[in-house]
Order: sequence, then structure tokens, then C-alpha cells
Amino acid sequence: MLANGDVVKIDLGCHIDGYVAQIAHTIVVGATKEAKVTGKKAEIILAARRAFEAALSQVKKDKQNKDVTEIIKKVADTYKFNALEGVLSHRVKRHLIDCNECIINKETFD
Repeated sequence: MLANGDVVKIDLGCHIDGYVAQIAHTIVVGATKEAKVTGKKAEIILAARRAFEAALSQVKKDKQNKDVTEIIKKVADTYKFNALEGVLSHRVKRHLIDCNECIINKETFD
């Protein structure tokens, strides 16, 4: 059961004519304009949003996957948080959910 203050990620996906479409959104249960999210919860949600925006700005023809990973690390370091290991962003192809071409969220040596 969810309670006020719980952080919840809603992740939805579907496919249309063999192409995958996914979206995710993070909310804090019970948050309103009057009952604003503060502290570490607000900071981590903002950090994730900023990392996403920065990563998206690096997805260009002249950039490499590692450039995106590096900008995620820079944003995480700025907010003093760690990006999650094992999270990958994949190129989307028809009838293929997880293409081999991907961006790693956090570089590891394992």
C-alpha cells in the first residue's frame, strides 16, 4: 500500500506496428502545490531530471555513447548522487526491444 511521501515511478510501454514506445514518470505520493516535496527526495528527482535533459542534449550525430554517459556522471556529481549501475538506454528498432547499440547510465569496470 502506498503512503504519503512515498516516491513512485510509473513506467508504461507499448508497441505500435512493431516499434516500442516507453515513458516513465516519478511522483511523490500526496505532493501538491501546498505540500511541496523538499529535502533529499526533491533533490534526487531534480538531479534525475537534469541528468536526463543533459543526456538528451548530447544525443547528436557527432557524439558518442560515452559522451552521454560522461554528462550523466557530471550532473550526478554536481548533485552529489550516484547514477544507477546496470541501466541502459537502447536504440529502438522495429520488432526489437533492446538493440545492441546502447548508452550505459554509469560506467563500471566489471
